[in-house]
Amino acid sequence: MTNSSLAASKSRGFFITILMFLVLIMAVQKNGTALAESTPCTLEPTDMSISYGDAITCAIDTNGDTDLFRFNGSNGEVVIVQSVWNSGTMRPCIELIAPDTSRIEACENAFTNRIDTTLTQTGTYTVVVDVFFGGTGNYVLSLERLITPSPNAQEIQYGDLFEGQITPEGELDVFFFEGTINENVLLQVAWQDGSLRPCVQLVAPDNSRIEKCENA
Repeated sequence: MTNSSLAASKSRGFFITILMFLVLIMAVQKNGTALAESTPCTLEPTDMSISYGDAITCAIDTNGDTDLFRFNGSNGEVVIVQSVWNSGTMRPCIELIAPDTSRIEACENAFTNRIDTTLTQTGTYTVVVDVFFGGTGNYVLSLERLITPSPNAQEIQYGDLFEGQITPEGELDVFFFEGTINENVLLQVAWQDGSLRPCVQLVAPDNSRIEKCENA
């Protein structure tokens, strides 16, 4: 549970009880209907276009395999690129390549690797998915825009209650709402069933963040 007062510069199934302009990141369905259904990747060699809000299911089929995903980005956009292990022996790594070929990499021996960044150029960005020290298996790649919210982001208001479930594993869902300086707000997520533990992150207009993610 997170209880926060909005400062002057600041304007993830389960129950969600719901502020300047704020973005809320979760991995849920609204009323049992997926907010962002997964899409299978193209056949090998995978090289496909994706958009903000997409959750792509794909696989590293052989050692040395890499998958490519491309999207159009604009200077100043705040984005998340995330890869989540689904099955097999590999750990999915991601690399974000800007139009000028500058790069950001997230590659740890972990089930999830994630890049949070503000784009500094306008043009076509490339996401490369490979693995940490070999192996094969399935993964989910998610792309989201936080500022401004991606087209599939859901607008919510104070008092809203959502009930849903995470599907597929690794999906990110974005909600946004309006807020006013110095308002005291309460945001809560509660586990209902399954093996998940829901996490939530609150992103302010200046990209400052409050996150609650515990094994609870």
